[in-house]
Formats: sequence, structure tokens, C-alpha cells
Amino acid sequence: MSRQRRRRASAAAAGAAFLAVITALLPMTTLLVPTWFVPAVLAAGVVIVVGLLRRWAPVWVVVPLQVFAGIAACAPAFPLPLLGSFVPWPGAVWAPPAVFSAAVDQLIAASAPVVAGTSLSFALVVAVWVFALVVDLIAVTARLPLLALLPLAAVLVTPQLAVPSGDHLLLSVPFAAAALLLLAVTGPPRVRRRGRAAVWSTTAVVAVAAIAASVAVAPRLPVFPSADGVNDPSIADVSLSLGDDLRNTSSAEVMRVRTTEQSAPYLRLATHTGFDDDGWRLDVDGFVRPLSHGLGDFEAPSITGEEAVSTSRTWISDIGLDIGYLPVPQNAVEVAGAEPGWRAELDNRTVSSEQLAAEGEAYSVEARVVSPTTEQLNASPWPGSADAILGGQFDEERTPAVGAALEIGDDVADGTIGETAGEVTEGDGTPYQAALSLQRWLRSSAFSYSLQTPVNEGFDGSDLAAVEAFLEVREGYCQHFASAFALMARSLGIPTRIVVGYLPGEDTGETVGEREVYSVAADRLHAWPEVYLLGIGWVQFDPTPSIASAQTGVDETEEETTDEPEQDEEQAASPEPTEIPTETEEPDAEATGSEQTGSGATGMIAGLGALLALLVLLFVPRLVRGSRRSRRIRAARAGDATAAWRETVATAIDAGWEVAASESPRAFGDRMIDAGTDPAATGALVAAIERASFARETASGADLAGAVRAFARSIPAERRRGRAGRWLMPRSLWTRPRLVEAGRDG
Repeated sequence: MSRQRRRRASAAAAGAAFLAVITALLPMTTLLVPTWFVPAVLAAGVVIVVGLLRRWAPVWVVVPLQVFAGIAACAPAFPLPLLGSFVPWPGAVWAPPAVFSAAVDQLIAASAPVVAGTSLSFALVVAVWVFALVVDLIAVTARLPLLALLPLAAVLVTPQLAVPSGDHLLLSVPFAAAALLLLAVTGPPRVRRRGRAAVWSTTAVVAVAAIAASVAVAPRLPVFPSADGVNDPSIADVSLSLGDDLRNTSSAEVMRVRTTEQSAPYLRLATHTGFDDDGWRLDVDGFVRPLSHGLGDFEAPSITGEEAVSTSRTWISDIGLDIGYLPVPQNAVEVAGAEPGWRAELDNRTVSSEQLAAEGEAYSVEARVVSPTTEQLNASPWPGSADAILGGQFDEERTPAVGAALEIGDDVADGTIGETAGEVTEGDGTPYQAALSLQRWLRSSAFSYSLQTPVNEGFDGSDLAAVEAFLEVREGYCQHFASAFALMARSLGIPTRIVVGYLPGEDTGETVGEREVYSVAADRLHAWPEVYLLGIGWVQFDPTPSIASAQTGVDETEEETTDEPEQDEEQAASPEPTEIPTETEEPDAEATGSEQTGSGATGMIAGLGALLALLVLLFVPRLVRGSRRSRRIRAARAGDATAAWRETVATAIDAGWEVAASESPRAFGDRMIDAGTDPAATGALVAAIERASFARETASGADLAGAVRAFARSIPAERRRGRAGRWLMPRSLWTRPRLVEAGRDG
């Protein structure tokens, strides 16, 4: 083969390897939002292109160049301080442990599709160019494409392990074509000699067949049962980063509920009152005491009086939540039967612990249910108004809890959120009417429920920028609706906070003590806002579309989303039971079709761990080959001609020469000399093995280690690919002709 043809063959092999790497990564973009994909593709391409220098330089020179090229390719996508922290300057902080630890933490805490942060993006790009380097060494340099398909296939199937889906088969079609191309251009010479037309026609036929099979079969493949809860359904995130848990559409039961109320209640875990640049803050600084002392007395609201307050009892059992919070109804005053050690948070009437978990607990909760009329709700005055002072609620609004529920920055009150709130509530005369207008507007057809859009549009959070983006895009899920409602209400001077907990459970049809038993599933995790109405207290609202309204006299059915507030208020005074869909249910078929199910963190970590283990295993053949060579060299130094000859043959096989068992040592030696190896060293080795094969007496000969090394060093330059193969994947480990006995066999 001419030099020009060899260069073309190397370029074709490199191109095929690049396509195989990129197509193997495509399914990963379903788990990790592909903001990292373009830098990763660039880095992989640079690494493989630099690998072409092996035509002119040894592998030990080219591989470091590939490493530096990969680092340089990362530079445009990441800040210089991050890259500089990877350089071990004297006195500098060594950043890799912190960066990769942060990347792993995000993968563990997140669910697919994950919006990769800076650390995770950097780790992904680095992993891709290291992956490209390994594939390049195996497939292009060592000419072992079948072996290269192992790590490629491992990356390809990782998303299927994380979130099983027939859709991934469609993305495997381009990989199948790239893999066939890789085999065609990097396989053994006898395969390439069969003709380019035959190779391309075979590739085309197989690719078309794969596409047809995928289109026909993929939509009909069942999802593995493990997809129904890839994230542990027993773990719920009480922060306002619910997207990860909500995308885990597990229907696993997490508790059972009975109640004296007419329907199952919302169950609260934690509340968020503070709001700053990072978004909503979990309430952790309130007054706490042992749960055995109760959650504090409940005073009848000044407007409704005792007549509007009733007592309920709720029994909660069969809890499967591995979290430090006990689910309780609103206005809980006493919890009986829980394990000692829980603490009551009096400001928000929730129950938590830093040492205990809710799993396995069974207890009952006594709570107060406030049922105000529409007139009483509208009688609640604006905070700071003369009506509040005259009505005796002025001191009430000055309590720390209410004051904290009003705090927002000027950028909220005077920005898009405040302006929009003013437009939506224009003409409303009371805080209740304004809150009802906000709820009605957010539940209207102008908004859509979507778990996917916030991820794709980059506002999957609860900070100011995320809420403003949500109001512009008008698609999101409960944390976005609750956050928008709470901030808009605060901009009007209405105290608000956000609660994280569970929607009411479904009736199982079972009864215990004449009480219906409700089952609460993991996918009912939810967030909703509460409004503090002076003289009434905290009132639940629920602005999320297709989710039943809060059960506090503020219910609005789908028919109530009209432009007439009087109709809403009348219906709010006497709510009717409504079916409560799960948090992950979509308001329309289009939204439903766009959502992905399952979470990917656990499966993705397992897949990446398996890939890492596979990459480590790739070096095992090199270690075995090195150990075998060292043992033979020691024996050759002692004059063992058999060991010296075996190492010589193995070196030739690693260099890519075909060796037949029928070939005599002398014929083999002549062929090696004709190919350019050291004549003196080769002749000495041939003579030694012939003496060992034909001599009547076996005696210790001269040191042959030098001849073995000289033979290896004299391998011609065009066989350098064989040297890289000896270093990584030595062919001699599985190709071992019995040349030592060739002389005796004739």
C-alpha cells in the first residue's frame, strides 16, 4: 500500500471512530440536557484528529499531545479560573476533587433530564475526550474495532439502564451504521480487500434494516419495571427543587391515610417563607420543642370566631418515606403515637427531626379546620390599612411570621412580577379577591402544566429569574405556579409562603373503623402557596392547573375559570368535591406526550460506574502482556531459547504480522529480515531455537535478552501501530502459533 493510500486509510479510520463516539453519546442527551454536547463533540474531534500524527511520531509522543489538545478544546466552553485550577501551581488549591465531587453530587441528587451545572458539564466533556482517546487507541491505532465496540456499547446502553425506553432504539440506529463503518475501514486487511463497494453495500443494507426494525419494534417494547421509580420513591425533596422528584412518576405507595374529614387532606412536610437571590428558603429558624409537648394552642380567628372552627382527626400509617419529616394536615395541634425524638416547629406547625425518619411510623394527628364564609374571607383587610387597625388585626400583622411572609426586594415589586400582579388584580378590593384572581389567572388556559419545558428553557428553579421566565413562557409545574403566585401576592402586600407536601390520596375502597382508607403515592408530591388573611389565618390556595384546589373554602372547579369574580366567590363559599389528579398529570394530550417518565440518576450512576470499570479492565491485557514479557526476558537472559523465541514471535504478532503455525523458524526469520528487522538479532534467535529444537543435549546457552530487545526495536516505522497495540491490546495474548516445535514437526 502506498503512503498516500495509508494516509487515506488512517483518515477514514479516524473519521469512523469519531462518528462511533458521537453516535454512542446521542442517547445520553435524553438524560442530560445537551448544553455539554457541542463542547464534548469538539473535544472528541480534536483528540482524534491529533491522533493522526501517529503516522509521523511514536505513540508516547502523540498521546500526551492528544491530552493537551483535549484540555485546550475545553477552554472556550469553561472559565479560565476553572481550567487554571487544574494546574498544580505552587500554593494553589487542587480543584479536581471538588469539581468532580460536585458533578457526582448533582447526578445523585438529580433526575432526568438533568440540567448540567458547570462542574458536571466540565466532567462530562473531560470524560468524552478521554473516552474518544481510548476508542482511538483501540480502533484506529491498534486496529481492534471489535474490542473498541465494548466501551462504545457501554456508553450507548447507559441511558437505557437509567430510564428504560423504546425510544432509545431509534438513537441506536446511527450508532449501528457508524459501528459497521468502523469495522469496514479498520478491520483486518483481508476484510478491506473484499472491495469497497461490497463493504458500503453491506453497511447500507444493515443500517436500513436497523431503521426499519427500530421504527416497527421500538414503540411496542415494554418499559422495564424498574423504570417505575428509578429514583427511590421513599425519598422526597422538601426544597423547592421538586422537578427531579416529580419526573420520577413512581406510583409506589408511600403512606395510608384515614380521616374524620369528608375527604382526604393535603399533607404538609415543610414550609418556605424566606425569599432571596437564590430563591425560596426552607424555614429552619423558627421556635421548636419536643413533639410530645404538642404543636401549640390554636386560637380561633378574630373574624370567623369559634363557630367556624372544627376539630378533625387524621390517622397516618404504612409510611414508606425515608425523610426527616412527618406528614401532617394543616393546623395540626397534637400528634399521638409517633416515636419519641420528633420536634414540633410551632411557627408553621410541621414536624421534623435530624436523627429520625418517617419510615415505619404510625400516628394520629388532631387538627383544627377553619371554614370561613365568602363574606368573612372578604372581610379580611389589607395589611397596614385603617381597616386592619380598626378591626383589631394590626398587632396580628406585626408578628414575625407574618412580617417574614411579606419580604421581597424592589426588583420583585417594581419589576415584571409586580406589574403583572397589578394588571391581573386590577379592581379587586380585598386581599382575598386579589388572591382569587391570581389563582384563577394561573389556572386559566393561558398557562400549561409541563415538567419538561422549564428544563429545556433553562428556568427549572424558584429564584426571581426562573419566575420571570415562567411568566413569559407560561409553562411549568407546581413549584413555578406556587412561586409565581406567592411573589405576585407579596408584591400586592399580601403575606404568603409555600408548602411542600402531598396531594390527597386516592380512596382504596377499604374501610377501617368506618373510615375510608386513602392511599398516597410518591407521584403526589406537590407544592402549593398559603396566604395569610388577617383575622382568618393561613389559607391554602392551589394555582397549578389540573390540580384540585385547596380544601379551605377557596375551591375553584374548571368551570369557575371565568372573568366574573362574583361567580367564583359564590362557588368558593360552598365547594363541591372534585377529583384530584396526580401531580404529574398533564392538562392536555400534547403536554402529556412531551413528558418523559422515570428518573435517571441512579441508573446513570450505575452505568457510568460500569463504564469506568470497563475502561479499567481495558488495561488488564496490557498488564498481563507486560508480565509475560518480563518473565520471558528473564528466562532469555539465562539462555532459554524457547522463551526468547516465544517472545520474538509474540512481538511480531503484536506488530501486526500474520504468523502461521506451519512456518519454520528459519522461514519466519528470513521473512522478518526481509521486512526490515535487525538481521543479526533475528539470525541469533533463529539459530538458538534451531539448536534447542535439534540438539541431542540441551544446555544453557548465551544471553538472548539483548537479541529479543534488538528485534523489537528494529521493527519498521510502518509497524508503529503494532507497537501501540502491544501496549494496549496485544494480539499475542490470543494468537499463539506453536512455532517453537516447528522444526520437530517438519
